[in-house]
Amino acid sequence: PVYRQNDFSNRLVPLQRELTDDIDGMVVMISVIVGLVLLIACANVANLLLVRALARSRDQAICSALGCSRWRMFRYGLSEASLVALSGGFLGLLLAVLALPLLVDLQPLDIPQLRQIGVDTRTLIFTVLIVTGTTLLAGTLPALAQSQRNVASRLRDRSGQGSTRRTGRWRNGLVVGEVALALAVLVSAALMLQSFNTLRQTDPGFEAEGVLTFGFALPVDRYPNAERQVEFQRQFMQRLQELPQVTHAGGTFPLPLTGGIFGSRYAPDLASFGDGSARQAQYRLVYPGYFETLRTQILAGRALNQADQDGTKNSVVVNEA
Repeated sequence: PVYRQNDFSNRLVPLQRELTDDIDGMVVMISVIVGLVLLIACANVANLLLVRALARSRDQAICSALGCSRWRMFRYGLSEASLVALSGGFLGLLLAVLALPLLVDLQPLDIPQLRQIGVDTRTLIFTVLIVTGTTLLAGTLPALAQSQRNVASRLRDRSGQGSTRRTGRWRNGLVVGEVALALAVLVSAALMLQSFNTLRQTDPGFEAEGVLTFGFALPVDRYPNAERQVEFQRQFMQRLQELPQVTHAGGTFPLPLTGGIFGSRYAPDLASFGDGSARQAQYRLVYPGYFETLRTQILAGRALNQADQDGTKNSVVVNEA
C-alpha cells in the first residue's frame, strides 16, 4: 500500500520481503542447482537398480511362473528402492546436522537471520518429501521394466542379463537425462565462474589491498555535542597516522560496497526544490585522508583536508558519473 499526502509518499512492504529481497535470486538459483544435482543422483540410482533388476531377471521370471503377480513384483522393486532412499535420506540428514555449523560460519554475515538456520520440523518434512519423490523416481522405472517383461522370454534367458527394447530405451533415456542435467549444471557453474571473474576484474575505483577497517561508536554522555566528537576524531586520526605500521589513515560511513547509503536532493538553486526538478544523489560521509588511504584517483580539483571540518562551508567531492 502507498499513502500520499502533500507530495510525500510512504510505501509499506512486509518485513520479510525487505530483509530477503536482495538474496531471493541467489536462493532460487542455488535451489535450482541442488534440484538438478538431486535429479542426476536419482537417475544414477534408477539406472543401478535397473541393472540390478535385469541381473535377477531369471529369478523373478521363476517367481512369476510360480504365481507371483506383477503387482507383487512391482512392490518388491519399489520396496528395494525405498530402502536405498531411506538410507540416503537418513545419512543426508545426519550430514546436514554435522556440517550446518561449518556452513553457517562460511556464509557472509549480511544474510538475514543467518544464525537461526537449523534442522527443524520443516526440514524433516522436506526430507520426507524428497525421500518419497526419490523412491518413486528411482524405483518405479526398474519395477515397471521387470513387471512388464514376458515370463517366457526371461526363462529362456539363461544368462539373466538380457533386456527388452523397452528396457533398453528406458536405460538409454536415463543416461541421456543424466548427461543433459549434468551439462546444464556445468554450463550454470561456468557462467557463475565467468561472472565472478568479471566482478573481480572490475575496477571499483579504489584499492582495498593492504587496507584494514574497523568501526567505533562514541558514548553520548562523554561526547554530547558535535564539537567534542569532531575533536576526538581529529586526535584519533592523528594518533593513527603516527603509528609506524600506518602509511595513511582515513574514515567513511558507511564503508564502500556494504549496501548502506545516504540519499539527498540537489539542485543549482532553491527554486528547483519547489518545482520538483531537483535530482537525487547518494552520498557518504568521509574524513580527511579517505581518498589517499584507498588510493582513489582525483581527476580534477582536490581531496578533502582538515580545514573542511571546521564547518564554515560545505565541501563535496563528486564522482565522474
